[in-house]
Amino acid sequence: MARPSNLAQYYQQLELPTNATVQQVKEAYRRLAKQYHPDLNPGDRWAAEQFLRIQQAYEMLITALEQAGTHSTHDRSDQEQEQASPRSTRVKVHVKKSADRATSSAAAKLSPDQERLKQRVLSQIHRLLRHQQWQQAIYYAEDLAARFPQQPDVCRMLAKAYHGRALYLIDRRKYEEARPYLQKASKTDRHNRQLWQDINRAYQRIERGMGL
Repeated sequence: MARPSNLAQYYQQLELPTNATVQQVKEAYRRLAKQYHPDLNPGDRWAAEQFLRIQQAYEMLITALEQAGTHSTHDRSDQEQEQASPRSTRVKVHVKKSADRATSSAAAKLSPDQERLKQRVLSQIHRLLRHQQWQQAIYYAEDLAARFPQQPDVCRMLAKAYHGRALYLIDRRKYEEARPYLQKASKTDRHNRQLWQDINRAYQRIERGMGL
């Protein structure tokens, strides 16, 4: 079966030919994810970006391959029904139209594979924040925000990373370096009242530390 041409980039990111099997996709993902995992490449932004691309490629390919297998099974079943009864064609067309309407109504939302990718990366960012790896968390969150803009949970996580980095710098009396991160945090999650209060307290710490 021919694979969609728009999937070629994802095969390339996993260093696979376009006729790779599901098992080969899984093996390539495990190998490359281990190679570019942030725990093994601390502070390496390029590796972090590669890790995200590999995750996205894996999700897209697995979803596409599973759907292709399901569609193949359905196609065979439809052909058998058509041979048994000419009326089966009408049922087939009706199902297709229903699927088109469902796809259209969900166009404004993330696709299931995009949502899975987003949640997986958010979990990774949360783990980094828990271990106070602020800069690395920012790398991930900024990349995720660029891929999925206007997603509230992504904005909240990015703002937390900015705020955490600012507090880290304030603790080390690097006040001027901390200010831009506080500004980014306030712009990223504008409607978070608790965050605004925390940012205000951080500015007060800066003023006290600088003797203003």
